Order: sequence, then structure tokens, then C-alpha cells
Amino acid sequence: MISVPNINIRKEMVLFRWFLFVILLLFFVMIGVISFGYMDDEVEGTGTVEGIREYELKTLVDAKTTAIFKRPGDFVHAGEPLLELDSRDQRDRIVLLENEIKELEIAIRVKEKELDILRKDPLPEYYRHTELELKEAAERYQRSLLELESYSELYEKKAISKHEYLQIEMDHISKKINLERLQEDARKLGQGRMARDILEKAQDELKRMYQQLDGKKARLEMEKIRLSNYVLTAPDTGIITDIPPRPGNYYTQGTILIRLAANQNKKVVVLIRENQIFKVKPGQYARIRCSLYNYLDYGYFYGRVEYVYQLPEIIGGQKFYPVKLILLDEPYPLRFGSSCTASIITGRERILFALLGIQSRNFLKRKVEGMKQKRSIRDSGVEPAEDVSAAEE
Repeated sequence: MISVPNINIRKEMVLFRWFLFVILLLFFVMIGVISFGYMDDEVEGTGTVEGIREYELKTLVDAKTTAIFKRPGDFVHAGEPLLELDSRDQRDRIVLLENEIKELEIAIRVKEKELDILRKDPLPEYYRHTELELKEAAERYQRSLLELESYSELYEKKAISKHEYLQIEMDHISKKINLERLQEDARKLGQGRMARDILEKAQDELKRMYQQLDGKKARLEMEKIRLSNYVLTAPDTGIITDIPPRPGNYYTQGTILIRLAANQNKKVVVLIRENQIFKVKPGQYARIRCSLYNYLDYGYFYGRVEYVYQLPEIIGGQKFYPVKLILLDEPYPLRFGSSCTASIITGRERILFALLGIQSRNFLKRKVEGMKQKRSIRDSGVEPAEDVSAAEE
């Protein structure tokens, strides 16, 4: 005969009621905690590690690369040469200018010696015996005048022919003109104007040559300064993030050749969804998990919101706004370009509102303002736009 165990149904019902009571109690406690409890309101985003300052070095000349001293990922110090361009044409221009300057300096020395000679006797050889020639011409003119008067009497007496008289008269006119020319030259020499003009002209020519020499020397200095445009140096201490792989490529003016990230501090640029970006404000703190280190073993990196960008980036048809986080500490070295996940702490919020993704601060005030706006639009007779209510929410 099979024995049937005794089953205390009443005892089991009591246990079941207590179990149900505990479940309900936990449920109401959970509802109460969710409704009235507070938690840190966080906004998450993904991004990459970048330098606090990003440099883009552009070429200022049209040339090809002849030497590349660094590679992507290399650490460089400020002022260290990174890349060299072909500067043969520039060096040729410098050599030509140097030769022109030497030729001009020689011409200036010759001109200075000529000026020293002119200061002693500035008059040309043609004017050096003007006074003696004038005295001789005056005497010849007087004799010619007497001779013309004598021949005039002879011509009236028919002692000579008209042809002979005309020759004497022409010779007299020639001597008169020569005397007047010499008198004009003597007048110029007597005032010293010609000698002064000759000296001033020579001095002006020498000044012009000095000015040309100064201009060429200034141009030579500028060309030497431009020679530095053919060597790109690091503007800051940091890491090379991009550089041409090998020399020989030709680049035009304004082309970006090198990208460098400053190494003193680092930043993390994360992308936040557009429906959460309104919570993010400058000065808020963030916990950062980097893919280089397991946060369970190495912990978090901490940062602070520095700037919220105004324009979004569209990824997969959705809009994300970049947010720049400044790293406050770096217990372990982070590499540029490594991926990160940041949790930005936007404040303490009721758990219910945090789960719904809204802010309880001034919630009623926003609702009242939204109702007033709706009423004013309705009173004005303008049909509200479809997205007005959504924007108010």
C-alpha cells in the first residue's frame, strides 16, 4: 500500500501570501524611488582623443619635396625641422642679387672718384678757355668792324667788286655771332650756374645709385627670409598626425602638408545626439572610458566640457553635435586617434525624469509658457506649425 505524504495547504498559502506581499512591497518601493528619488543625469557620447591644439602647416611656395625628416606618430619639439622643399630657384635668385649688388658697388666707387675730379674742375673741356677765346673774339670783331668800314668806302668808290665786299661782310657776321656765343658762355660761367648744375647732376646720379643699392640689399634680405619658407618646422611640441610619405611630390602654394597635435594637453571630441545636447553646458564634468585601457582595471579618465559646437554632423541620417572635453588628468598615456566613450554629468535629476530624458527643473514654468504661447497664436488667428508643440515639449 502506497503512503501519501501530508500536505499542509494552509501553511503553503501563508508562505505564498507573504511572498506576494514582499513582491508588492518591493514594487511600490521601486515606484516610490523612481518617482521621488534622485540620480546623476548623464549624457553619453563617443569620440576620439585629439591634441589640445591642432596645427595645419601649409606650403607658402610652389615646389616639390626633397627631404622628409619625420613620420606620422613621431614626437617632435618646437622648432624642429619636419620637411624640406626644393629651394634651388630661390637660391639662384639670391646669387643673382648678390652679383648685381657687387656690380653696383663697383659702379658707385667709380662714380665717387669722378665726382671728386669734378669738384676740382667741374667745367667741360669746351668751357675751360672761354675767357681767352672771348678776349680774342672781341679783338677780331673790332678789327673786322674796321675792315668792314674800310671796304664799305672802297665799294662805294667802285674800287672793289660787290663779291669781295659780300665776303668781307659775311666774315664780319660770323665773327659777330662767335663773339655773342662766347659772351653767353662767359655769362653762364660768370654766375657759376653751369658748374653748379654739373656737380648737382653728378651728386643726384650718385644718390640714385645709392638708393638702388639699398633697394637691392633690402630685396636680398627678403629673399633670404623667404628661403625659410622651404623648410617647415614644428610650431609646437607635439605628435605628427599626418605628413607626406615620401619626397618627390610637387605641391602648390596653400596645400596642407603636415598636421601636428600639441602634446601638452589632450582633448576628447565626442558626438552627442541632438535630442540630448540641450543638457550639455560648458563647465560640466565627464567620466571618460578609453578603448586603450579597460576601465574595470584602470578606471576612468576625467574631463570637463570646454565648448559645445553650434553645427551638427550627420551620421547615418541622424544629427550629432560635437562637444569638446578637456582632459583634467592623464594617469596613463593616451594616444591620438584612440576611441573613447564619455558620460557627461549634467546634474542631479529625478530618476523618473532622467529615464524619460527631460529636465524637471522649471518643468511647470516651461509648460505654462508653452500654453501661453499656444493661446497667443490661437488668438492671433495664425495656424500653429506642426512642430510647435513638439518644440514646447
